[in-house]
Amino acid sequence: MGTFGAAILTMSSLPITIDEHPLLDAGAFTTTFPRTLGEMETPSPIRDLLQAGAAAPMASSDEVRKLVRDLLRHGGYKPTGRGKPASEYLIGATGFPHVYFPSATDAHQAIPVVIQGGESLSRIDIDAKAARAVTISGRFSAPSGAIDTGYRVIPKDPNAWVPFSAVTRRSDTVPNADQFTIPGVGPGSYDFYAVKRPRADAPLIYGHIPVEVNTADLKNLFVQVQPRVAAPGVVTFNGNAVVRGNDSSSSSRANAPTGTLQAASDGTYKISLDVVLATTPIQVALEPDDGARRLPVYRNVGRGLQAAVASGAFVIPEVPGGQFRARVDILELPDAYVADIRQRGVSVYDAGITITERAPESLEVQINTDGNRIEGLARIEGLPAPPGMLVVLAPPPSRRQNRALYKVTFTGSDGRFVFRGVPPGEFKLFAWNAIPIGAYKNDVFLTRFESSGKTVRVPQDTTVTVPVNIVESYFPR
Repeated sequence: MGTFGAAILTMSSLPITIDEHPLLDAGAFTTTFPRTLGEMETPSPIRDLLQAGAAAPMASSDEVRKLVRDLLRHGGYKPTGRGKPASEYLIGATGFPHVYFPSATDAHQAIPVVIQGGESLSRIDIDAKAARAVTISGRFSAPSGAIDTGYRVIPKDPNAWVPFSAVTRRSDTVPNADQFTIPGVGPGSYDFYAVKRPRADAPLIYGHIPVEVNTADLKNLFVQVQPRVAAPGVVTFNGNAVVRGNDSSSSSRANAPTGTLQAASDGTYKISLDVVLATTPIQVALEPDDGARRLPVYRNVGRGLQAAVASGAFVIPEVPGGQFRARVDILELPDAYVADIRQRGVSVYDAGITITERAPESLEVQINTDGNRIEGLARIEGLPAPPGMLVVLAPPPSRRQNRALYKVTFTGSDGRFVFRGVPPGEFKLFAWNAIPIGAYKNDVFLTRFESSGKTVRVPQDTTVTVPVNIVESYFPR
């Protein structure tokens, strides 16, 4: 054990030398664990202390924070930015909302900051104030015998970074098994999930409600935890159902495509389009369109499922409740595109679908194979761009909530680019030398470069040639 002053602290066989410090009373101890930490379960009293709002044997205050910072400042060190004490970041996770320049808690109300290459900006001051964390409470309804696995408090703002430890919550002790009390929730807009497991070997099931947290506790909330359901659908090509290749029923064999080889005018043969469509791999998935995108179980629902059964029909099993968008990947047909996705005759391609406890109506995925081409030359200061520059074909602003409508390619060795499988309509071309991964799908980000984009109108059955200028932007990778 070592004490104040220049000292040597001995921990087992490892000595640690500490310079004299007027505010530090140093000490050391050795802990021996019976197994590796990965094999040990965190004791429940420790987990309870890690919960926001837990009754701890000590508490932070402005006075304590000042003393800690004074201790760090000794010798000239400045505890700013990432040099702040880690405890201040942990407190901030529950005591401060996410704040965007200059003082907005909603990213869509923030003022964009645009910086060009080599430019310096000053006075980017953010006004962050402490906010009271509140308690949300209520009750849930779940299938009989369901096992409680906790709750999730997820910011609606997709730009808000939050550690998973802050997303996952446990309820305080409550008098009844169907009640919950979650302390320490900061101001903001959230998706609140109750998470259960029907039985020990079953996948998780969820209940979800939106919540708006201000300065007052939220009481008497109700969350309906619902079972998973199957989402059926059918794929059509050019307006017609196509018998898929692996169906062996007698009715399907009777309607199977014929004329596998068709004679061409030059004496060669080509494969019938019906046969190509009947064997083309199609991957259908449902992607969460709300805060559930932060939950691993919601990502890739049905990913890799091939619509390869009779008449193009498919079923995505065990879909949890929530808001989703259908994602369709068409392999081996570069000129094909998704024309629409409909449910009960109404387009849901842009709006998405809602999954409840009831089996949803069948989806109709309409695929056309006569997609158009857009090709062109990307330039920097009038010269062909180098290879590898990002070129993005974005939908008009009214449809940018649909991420499936974006197309991406890169410039070749001569600065040229090509998009295939483009549906008729209006688009906008953007090109950058470097941007953060996936940033082009963020409407707030893309709005900053709206004036640099080039509008492209694509008629049916044509190839459009258009030049585009590279925006030289610099972002940290």
